[in-house]
Amino acid sequence: MYKQLQYIGEHLHAVTGVPYVVFRTDADLPEACMIPSCSICQNCPLETRIYAHTHSYGIQDAKSNGGKQIYDCRMGFAFCALIAKSEDGEEYALVLGPIVSGELHDGLYQSYSSELDRAISRVKPLSALQIRNLLEIAEMTLRAALPGRIKYIESNSIPDGESYTKKIKEKYSASLPGRDGFVHSRIEHFRTLLDDGDQKGMEKSITELINRLYIENRDQLDVFKARSIQMIDFFGRVIIDRGQEASGILSDINGLLRHLDMIDDADTLCIWLKDTMVHMSAIALQHYHIVYRDVVSKTIQYLRANWDKKITLDEIVNVTHVSKAYLCTIFKKQMGMSILEYLTRLRVEKAKEMLNASNTTLTEIAQQCCFFDQSYFSKVFRKYTGYTPKQWRDFASGKPVTGKLTVNDRRGK
Repeated sequence: MYKQLQYIGEHLHAVTGVPYVVFRTDADLPEACMIPSCSICQNCPLETRIYAHTHSYGIQDAKSNGGKQIYDCRMGFAFCALIAKSEDGEEYALVLGPIVSGELHDGLYQSYSSELDRAISRVKPLSALQIRNLLEIAEMTLRAALPGRIKYIESNSIPDGESYTKKIKEKYSASLPGRDGFVHSRIEHFRTLLDDGDQKGMEKSITELINRLYIENRDQLDVFKARSIQMIDFFGRVIIDRGQEASGILSDINGLLRHLDMIDDADTLCIWLKDTMVHMSAIALQHYHIVYRDVVSKTIQYLRANWDKKITLDEIVNVTHVSKAYLCTIFKKQMGMSILEYLTRLRVEKAKEMLNASNTTLTEIAQQCCFFDQSYFSKVFRKYTGYTPKQWRDFASGKPVTGKLTVNDRRGK
């Protein structure tokens, strides 16, 4: 069986370029997270023995998920695991990876050395869909190559993923004191650090909180786990808010909670939780500068293209692919004003241009600029210019106007 899986892995590697390794799951689970034959893994800066659980947990998830699983290492590379069970009961795992998921500049691939950079540059990135397709092809290859000799672990032999993780949450939340706000009281601070893109501040705050959790709860493992679940849930929501695919993130969280459930001492939980939270915060921050600017830019483009139509926040969310709360927060932070105020100012500027260059009636201009009526139009126009639309038109046509226009108003002419 071992040689046959190696043979299949070698052929998949020849076609895709993706490295592989074969483990006997009940005897030789890896003592390090690296794939021995992979040049990326050979140049990985992580202390691989500390992260050895990466493949162990991935393989355990595969056992619980019908014999296959996609998972990530702490550097952000993807792996595919398939479990084969021979007729004599021995279990083996064919692991494919590491795989560069998405574009290189979007990942967590930090530049630690020129050797690592060169190793990564030789790899063709795969999209999430391509990785899933690779896993399906590998499964079909195994089934075709070893008919009748592979017994895949049935997914219905364990509880449904969502209901199982729900039971885990209920199990540990019952251990919390009533209205426990230990973690939630720090969430706004975390959110501020994430919105500021402060990775070092984020890692420092995570470490401080987890150390305190450990000190105060090391003799109450269930309470420690319950508060750990709160942190994982929060970071999951933040990542989804920032435009990541919800189904994938929720699936990852389900896997993390299953791992948490298996931990049986506070020391291990403390180390694992720090690793997990730093990794999740990095995911939340990895697209920060790109997504931040992109969301604001797309919002402005949409407003400028549709200023003469009724616009809802839902329509902008459909364009930017982030949550309403996150959209409003980063727009105001970047532009110094709300989306509504920006749109109103934009419509006032368009109204100025129309008043300067045409004889269109004030009522028609109000309607074209999406104001409710001429009275409301005049009120808003005066708020931003200091003049009524009629006074502005008189000024544009050279007629005398009472009062004095500001420099900025004159530029609007």
